[in-house]
Amino acid sequence: MFCPLVKFALLRNFFRAFPGVKGVFIDGTERPVQKPKNLRRRKKMYSGKKR
Repeated sequence: MFCPLVKFALLRNFFRAFPGVKGVFIDGTERPVQKPKNLRRRKKMYSGKKR
């Protein structure tokens, strides 16, 4: 069973929802995101990370 629409804040919640799963791969790759034109939204997305 695979459900891509559900987001889990904690890994233990995932294992409670899918008790038959033995292991999980997590993709932590950073991807570029287009910055919003709206200044308020733009500040909200700022991570502070320098390249």
